[in-house]
Amino acid sequence: MASGFSVSELAKKAAVSVPLLSLIEKGERTPSMVLLKNISTVLRIPMSSLILLLSDTDDVNSDDPYANQIVETVQELAKMEDQLRTLINRSHQ
Repeated sequence: MASGFSVSELAKKAAVSVPLLSLIEKGERTPSMVLLKNISTVLRIPMSSLILLLSDTDDVNSDDPYANQIVETVQELAKMEDQLRTLINRSHQ
């Protein structure tokens, strides 16, 4: 996973089963708000960002350029945050 956690580590920290987390990741199940909050806390990202990251860009109305840009920006920020965490972790080793 991009977060640096394995699926089993994230599941344990978020107090959810690995199979359920996998189904959510595949888009086959919808997480509860409580679970989203738990996952966002574990990943240390805002819940709103997590929701956007979990949503399929096809869910966004393609006629709305602002919505598309928000999704693209959040996804890009998530990549940058991941890179920054990697750099920070390397500097502390």
